[in-house]
Amino acid sequence: MRKWAKKEKRLLRLELEANEQDIIYDRFGAVRLRILDNNQVITWAGQHIGYLAGNALHNNTGQHIGWYEGGVIRDLAGFVVGFGVSPTDSPLPYLPYKQYLPYRGYVQYAPYRPYSSYLHYKPYKMFGWSSLDPVTLFKGAGK
Repeated sequence: MRKWAKKEKRLLRLELEANEQDIIYDRFGAVRLRILDNNQVITWAGQHIGYLAGNALHNNTGQHIGWYEGGVIRDLAGFVVGFGVSPTDSPLPYLPYKQYLPYRGYVQYAPYRPYSSYLHYKPYKMFGWSSLDPVTLFKGAGK
């Protein structure tokens, strides 16, 4: 393994905590979401707003709102909503520099997981950014 790869791996460990699968940044590089190891999606403040089932994203009411593949969240139209610590999915728009990580909020209790709605057809992946930010996608504007 090359020296820079080892250093990058160490930096990745510093960003993610033990119970986190990924950290999601918005189009401006600000931290918005956390995906936990139990596939719960929470805001940075610790509020549960959805869950991950396979590679499909659902909000707390069970509606399918997008896709998560290769460290990238896409809306139902295929546009990029947010990106993770080390995104590998393509095509991607220009990714901004990541801002500093603020303190993490206390994780609240998870609500009861409802039945999931049907999955929409997966669209072609687009190069551009979605008009939605990651939190707005889960709060109901992604219908």
